[in-house]
Amino acid sequence: MRLLREDIRDSLVQAGQQACGYMNCKLFVQTVTGIPKLDALPSRPFRSIGDLATGDVLKWGTGTHWAIYVGEGEVMEVEEWGAPTRIVSFAEVLEEIDPPDTVFSTTSAPEMLIREYVRALLTEGAKGPADLKRVEGSLVRIRRLGDRAFEVSLYRHADPEKKWTGQLMGVVAANSFTPDPPCKGAYMVSWAHVERPFQSEGWGPMLYDIVMELATMAGSGLIADRGVVSPLAFNVWKYYADSRGDVEKVQLDDREGRLTPEDKEDDCDQQRVYRGKGTDYFWEPEVRDEEWDPYGKEVLLKHPLSKMYRSRGTPTIRALESMGKIIIS
Repeated sequence: MRLLREDIRDSLVQAGQQACGYMNCKLFVQTVTGIPKLDALPSRPFRSIGDLATGDVLKWGTGTHWAIYVGEGEVMEVEEWGAPTRIVSFAEVLEEIDPPDTVFSTTSAPEMLIREYVRALLTEGAKGPADLKRVEGSLVRIRRLGDRAFEVSLYRHADPEKKWTGQLMGVVAANSFTPDPPCKGAYMVSWAHVERPFQSEGWGPMLYDIVMELATMAGSGLIADRGVVSPLAFNVWKYYADSRGDVEKVQLDDREGRLTPEDKEDDCDQQRVYRGKGTDYFWEPEVRDEEWDPYGKEVLLKHPLSKMYRSRGTPTIRALESMGKIIIS
């Protein structure tokens, strides 16, 4: 069944609201759509608003500005680096700047709609170790990157004897460092990517599970990147928080230690949690406790990115080992 245009709009708006961290306009569009190479999309010159379809990407000049047309005469954008997401009338935008030069279509085929990118890592369609039996030459590689970092990659048509000449399907990397604040010594996701042909297949959650199991084995747990989390990755963290009884959730404090002032080890940077969530506490450290509690505390306790996650055992790694599908190098 084909998706309606209003469904695409809802998915885009949801993805835009979940886009966290400091971004310029192009990175915002890439994050929301899940399409890293925007210039590779089918393109046409801008003619009029009546020629636009929901999900079209708009480009000004050689890339001085980017935005997404979300239908109903509106575009979604960030105005400048670090600015919050805004949805604004396209006519209002044209009062401020010249019309865009280029329109990129994100729906090059009827079945390739924006929602497929937004839903790519939802655990509804997540794959696990048993599904690798149907992927020819599939292997998971755990590569240690020094004492406190590792990378988990998924390949098909892999041949480890030929220096991994197979096709990379996805990768998640994490590292543990001595941050300030310390975040309980957690491993932090530093890089996560699923190759575009496999984005709708649901391999991302399995890679995250492996990384979380490794982080737990190392004596801590796993947290999200403290800088930028894509909408696709956010869905994984939200699923961990809401629907995974087999995953331990460890609440972390904020940078100022407002939850547990006596414990400095659980202090962690929470700028993505607070930003745009009804409190300006993070940007105003002098806010008093009684002013912070009704807003910042509630946001912190409910937000999936405010926690460290620990696995209960290593079921994913054990299953892969029993199948001969995992190699550590």
